[in-house]
Amino acid sequence: MEHAAKRLCPSCGDELSEAALSQQKYCSLTCRERMKKRRRRLKEGSSEPAELQRLQAVDRHVEKLQSDYRKLLRRFEARDRKIRRLEHALRRADTQLEAVAHDQALRTRAVRDELAASRREVATVKRNWSIEADADRAGAMVTDLRTRLAVANEKYSELAMKYRELTDAAKYAAAERKHLQGIVRQWDSMCKRLNTATGGRPRKEADKKVLATWKQFRKLVHS
Repeated sequence: MEHAAKRLCPSCGDELSEAALSQQKYCSLTCRERMKKRRRRLKEGSSEPAELQRLQAVDRHVEKLQSDYRKLLRRFEARDRKIRRLEHALRRADTQLEAVAHDQALRTRAVRDELAASRREVATVKRNWSIEADADRAGAMVTDLRTRLAVANEKYSELAMKYRELTDAAKYAAAERKHLQGIVRQWDSMCKRLNTATGGRPRKEADKKVLATWKQFRKLVHS
């Protein structure tokens, strides 16, 4: 949401074009000449020097207000850029956290399945060991099952290590999300102040979009 630092012609009140030079005050030569004649008439026709000084002071005050207005618009531009970065970072953190949680759930389920299969194999070895009459055959089966159990234990160790890594990643993502939530609360507070200052009816189109986004955000949060 970009704000344009608008400048108004002090003669007719129209907006100066974007191509106008920084020192240009009037939108046309006609307006400039009109203001020059107006000041001359005021100077010649006024018998009160104080009145002329007052009008000049008003003119300077108008110029100062226009300068302050441009500075305020630049501050709003910087604020809007910051809000966009924060919204983008929050969406990215949410996506990463969901991906980590989903991957962690899948890997945890795989570890449990591996452990269950290993227990079943151990139970089968124990049962066959007690009823098998052929010692050679029993020894070969036990050796094979022990080998398979060793492989399963190795896989379990690898999966356990990956599980710990995923747990650490999930904790980091949760901490980052908490930080971003704090930033979003600050953005929410800024939008409240803007809404209060403008009575919910800002004049600038960009401010209207900011408040519309904020109201939609509040609606989703409280729904």
